[in-house]
Amino acid sequence: MSIHKFLARLCRFIPDPHWRLMTEQYMKVSGKIPEISGELWNFMNDNRKFMKRHSGEYKIISLGADCMPRTFTTLRMLKPCRAAGEKGMPFDLANTEPHALAHFLENDFADYFSEEWSYDFENKRWRNSLWSNMFYPHDKDCDENSLEKLQNRLRGRIKNFYEVMDFPGLVVFVAHKRKNIHGTQNECKAEDLDRVAARLLELRKGKPTKVAVIATDWDDKDEVVMQYAKYIRLRYPNAEFRWDGALQIDGIRHGMNFVREVRKLICEGLNIDYNG
Repeated sequence: MSIHKFLARLCRFIPDPHWRLMTEQYMKVSGKIPEISGELWNFMNDNRKFMKRHSGEYKIISLGADCMPRTFTTLRMLKPCRAAGEKGMPFDLANTEPHALAHFLENDFADYFSEEWSYDFENKRWRNSLWSNMFYPHDKDCDENSLEKLQNRLRGRIKNFYEVMDFPGLVVFVAHKRKNIHGTQNECKAEDLDRVAARLLELRKGKPTKVAVIATDWDDKDEVVMQYAKYIRLRYPNAEFRWDGALQIDGIRHGMNFVREVRKLICEGLNIDYNG
């Protein structure tokens, strides 16, 4: 066992969940690409201090279309982790097409638990078959006999989602827009995400709210005008890049830039300086 793997295992004994997660991330990166580990540590620690200073003032909620918004903001210390009490949301760890997202928000999840669910034995995950690209790749403990377990879990996440609508502070909703989600050709259309934003603003009833669409397609060059959401273009480093692929410097920096954009939105909403 390498020294980095040994030290990474020791991280589990760190009592504070954010220090533990931050140290685990540092050890993971420093063992493979040490040249960026110091930069990453400083970035995470600065976000951790920011999150602590403004605890209770803001929430970050992922809108999908994959787990990138939830993953990056949590691992880079801008959003509290589950071990610190953060509640799960329905789109955190699901792949959800924007037109499906808009549909479910507009009808308050009325047909979310339809009978059109199927188990993908090849990839070992459940799929909502009403929508061609809506599946749950991270609920690994829910096998082909566990649909009720998964759906009850999702009911809890939906309940958490509606509780956030009453949060008096700032809520920042973040969607990741890209093509070819996990090998499919389904495109995240801006007009669908604007429908999502309009519904979220309606649900929030005038409370402080930001809705952002962060677009990462390498070939994203079209002019996009959104009425209710902020469109942020943050292209991948190259055409072959996958944010959830192997560790690489470009990928880590891309994730840091993604989180910087979210932090800028928080600062705009709280009317404070980026370093405030």
